[in-house]
Amino acid sequence: MDVTEKKKKKKKKKKKKKKKKKKRKKKKKKKNKKKKNNNNNKKKMEEEEEEEEEEEEEEEEEEEEEEEEEKEEEEEVEKEEEEKEEEEEEEEEEEEEEEEEKRRERSYALQKGYLNEK
Repeated sequence: MDVTEKKKKKKKKKKKKKKKKKKRKKKKKKKNKKKKNNNNNKKKMEEEEEEEEEEEEEEEEEEEEEEEEEKEEEEEVEKEEEEKEEEEEEEEEEEEEEEEEKRRERSYALQKGYLNEK
């Protein structure tokens, strides 16, 4: 009985050892898989962050362009308004000069006696 017991013990020990080895291997495989997944997830997250940053930069550039266009439009409107004001002033000056010229002619004509005083 001694020999059979020893064999049984040895067999049991071997089986236990094999089981432990299998468990360690499984645990290691799981750990590696998790590590790989984490790396993949990190890469995905980094890519997503990069994409978001690029999108934000594009949006900022678009906003800047829009602001520049608005400024240009405002400047154009201001220039047009200034030109209109200048034209109006010139027209007023011309009208005043014409009126002054008419007054001079009338005054001259009155002095020479061409017109009858009223």
